[in-house]
Amino acid sequence: VINHAAGKVLFVFGAGNNSTSFSWFSPAALSTEFNNVISIAAVGKDQAKASYSNYGKVDVWAPGGDAKVGMCPLDPKGNFTRFSNFFSFTDPPLHLNEIWTAVPDNNYDYGVGTSFATPFVSGVAGLMLSVNPNLSAAQLKEIIHDTAKHTGNFDPAGNEVLLLDALRAVEHAASPGVTQISFSRTDLTTDFFPVSIAAGDFNRDGNLDLAIGS
Repeated sequence: VINHAAGKVLFVFGAGNNSTSFSWFSPAALSTEFNNVISIAAVGKDQAKASYSNYGKVDVWAPGGDAKVGMCPLDPKGNFTRFSNFFSFTDPPLHLNEIWTAVPDNNYDYGVGTSFATPFVSGVAGLMLSVNPNLSAAQLKEIIHDTAKHTGNFDPAGNEVLLLDALRAVEHAASPGVTQISFSRTDLTTDFFPVSIAAGDFNRDGNLDLAIGS
């Protein structure tokens, strides 16, 4: 099926929720073999591996939520923190690190998992196609991976957590021939100058255009 759909359909699969290498789990592991299969692992609000998420050479990470965060968390000795002065001991935990989602019986609730991270990527792929319907499945996968944010966080296998960046992915999809480079320099007066350079055929006239901003 995947071979038959090559070039036309992007298969988006969650990496799984066993906190182990995703290479043992199909269908997500097929992303290492097929350029029209993309694998998704989950992060919490700290942009690091969610406690349950499988990991490895996945293509991209996206918000999947993680454990509940208490309004009045306990310190290592079991005592309430200073914030307990403002809330009662019976206050329920805040769902600051979970995903609000539809559930059966026409209702909504909080949940976590790579199954919650995966739709973020599917949605971004749809937005990319809305601005450039000519993109192939392989191009969608490549752009999503290449535009992902370097978080500086790493999974247990030493792979960096590359976080889905919807804006950059859609912008790149709209102008796939554009390459953007960002860097900084410090002059002799120690002033800091962020510089961004973009090169590509912006007006699609067949000529290379160069844009420099700071």
